[in-house]
Amino acid sequence: MSQQITTPAQRFTGKFNLDSERRSLRRGLEHSNTLMHFKNLDFFPFPEAGYINTEFAFNARNFFQSNHDGLPVSVRYDFENSGSWQTDFMAEPIIYHKYLTGGRKIVNMQAKKGAIFSEVVTREIYVREGLRIGESLLSDIVFTPDASSMVILSSSRIKILGIETGDTLLVGGYEEDISVMKMAGNGSFLATGTHHGTIKLWHPVTGECLNVIKAHDGGVLFLEISHDGNRIVSYGTDSQLCSWHSDNGTLAWKMELGRSFIKSLALSGDGKEFAIGSELKTIFTGSLVTGEIEHKYEYDNSWIDKVVYSTAGNRLLATIRNGDVARIIDVGHQLTLAEPGNSDQILNMSMSASGQIAMAATKDHRVKVWDLTKGQLICDFYSADDWIFNDPFSPAQPYIACRGWDNSIKVYDYRNGSCYAIFLMPEGYLKASEFHPKRKMVAVGGTDNKIKLWNLATGEVESSYDTGYVWPKTISFSADGNQMAFPSDEKTVQIWQIDTVTFNREVCMPEDRIKQVCYQGKGEVILIRGEHTLSIYDVESDRFLQSFEGNNKIIKSAAMSPDGKFLISCGLDFGLKLWNLTDGTVYRDYAGLTAMASEIKISEDNHFILCRSEIGQFAVWDLATGRLLWTISNPQQKITAFAISNDGLMIATAIRNDLYIWATVTGNSLGLIGSHDQTITAIAFHPKSKMVATGGLDNLTKLWSLADQTVLATIKGGASVKISADGVYLMNGFGGELRIWNIHDELRINC
Repeated sequence: MSQQITTPAQRFTGKFNLDSERRSLRRGLEHSNTLMHFKNLDFFPFPEAGYINTEFAFNARNFFQSNHDGLPVSVRYDFENSGSWQTDFMAEPIIYHKYLTGGRKIVNMQAKKGAIFSEVVTREIYVREGLRIGESLLSDIVFTPDASSMVILSSSRIKILGIETGDTLLVGGYEEDISVMKMAGNGSFLATGTHHGTIKLWHPVTGECLNVIKAHDGGVLFLEISHDGNRIVSYGTDSQLCSWHSDNGTLAWKMELGRSFIKSLALSGDGKEFAIGSELKTIFTGSLVTGEIEHKYEYDNSWIDKVVYSTAGNRLLATIRNGDVARIIDVGHQLTLAEPGNSDQILNMSMSASGQIAMAATKDHRVKVWDLTKGQLICDFYSADDWIFNDPFSPAQPYIACRGWDNSIKVYDYRNGSCYAIFLMPEGYLKASEFHPKRKMVAVGGTDNKIKLWNLATGEVESSYDTGYVWPKTISFSADGNQMAFPSDEKTVQIWQIDTVTFNREVCMPEDRIKQVCYQGKGEVILIRGEHTLSIYDVESDRFLQSFEGNNKIIKSAAMSPDGKFLISCGLDFGLKLWNLTDGTVYRDYAGLTAMASEIKISEDNHFILCRSEIGQFAVWDLATGRLLWTISNPQQKITAFAISNDGLMIATAIRNDLYIWATVTGNSLGLIGSHDQTITAIAFHPKSKMVATGGLDNLTKLWSLADQTVLATIKGGASVKISADGVYLMNGFGGELRIWNIHDELRINC
């Protein structure tokens, strides 16, 4: 029996490298050392996904508890997978870190036991960019001193949002990103710090920039203002703690502190003292006048979250996490004022600027609020929101502000846990919105490629729909409200059942690009407009009833009559064609335009056709006879928006900045109602009252009384304006923002 002989060349296909073999052996020995000396070598991030500026906790407690055998144990972290360690070796089982950029993050940890180093352990988390206002990333929020407004800080701008009125004032736009902001206690100015080390002072009403301070070589991490507004204290990535005179921006004093030293900064109400809560289990207090450290308080195995000075007796209070327990303490008197519970279960602890109210938010969506002056639990309520802002308390009202994964800001009354106000913020840039025809709901779609259905009564997102890879520019509900349709890509329409949140079907238009999707009539019939074709699709029978080649050119606009019998379209030939939907033939042509129609409407009673051209020409026809009733074709009177009342008797037009009312049949002018400072872009009649709403490029919405031609209300937000079918809600938006108003309750208008 022959035996096959293996040659050396066959046995060793590569060159034997002694150094490589030694390195492999050394790695094997190191791994054995790790297994022998380091038990349960691991750590756990919480949460595993969060927002920019979310405080992520990295918990290695199980590892520390498993290695009590006489040798000191410590760990260090690389939060960015950068190859350099962001922390020194420390004996803290839990460490916290915030990210300033979004994306998937690789976190490395290495342990040290005596003189032996462990292998590097890796975990992965995901950092979402977070809550957005338009295209700006929301960073933080504070209340104004009188609690009438919230100051919203985003990555590139600041807005003041009225809690009751919803008014928004654009205070400042930046070429550099804002990292932190504070409102002076007397409300005299607003201070902002940037990632480039600049501090700017703003007038909170006019938006005027009062002063600019070049404060730090790196970014501004912390910013505090004395109660009288005379002194500003800042800490930056250059490890400098600085005090500034707010009136002239000059430096009062500065001191250098260690890297990642400050966790919290506070100034006493009398303007004499400052306090620092550090990551080193220590609280320092010093003179605000000289900058000298005067007292030091050390706490074993405690993480200092926040320090504030109470207005009652100027006492220094702090929130700490000591082992398994979180505490709120009186620092000077060494008293425990409240114990929120297990520190591992707490997402956020905060105290009001006065030190009178404290709050803790937990993983199970509970929010607990204490009165620290009495040591009593005020309220314990459930919140669907996961995150509390850094300074969530209102100074003048019992409000607390939260943000949630649903991209909203909610204001709660912390005495009873009731939701006081809701502000909807579509993720990404707002592209489409539509009221539900039957229920108190609104559909909102943005550049996040999702449509969310909001319940206007509760402020919660009831359901979410993935639109695919396009931004939904049009959303339509069926007349009974049971279905919703929207384009999911350039050549596809998705249809969903609302009640069951189930996908119904997909309609494909392979030969054209979809520009408009709209339910028509009382059945399940959808008008689908492409660039070159018009189609009528019946959802119930799953078939196309009619397809039209349009005007043999590009179709710019189309509308179906409310009775579902006719379709009207306009293309590049400037002519309007009325199609009979029964046999698909052209029923009548309508002449009179000298440019392509950009918008067509048919009155609810099927009597009138209204059309606005791309050059601002406006025309009204009698649908039955095809007769042109009247037109506005003066280039100096360019129509920018129009609407017809539900009874068909009146037409409202915007001639640039001015709002006019006309008699539908005769075209007689009923007068100038009023004006905006800039072009009016949207008009909506109230369905049940003699009232009309207008929105303009001046970012204002005005509600006008047709009876006496007076302004009933002026609110911020313009560009697009809609009123719900029941006349209860008004929806307006501008620059990616969306607001929903209760016309009677919030705008104080009797309909």
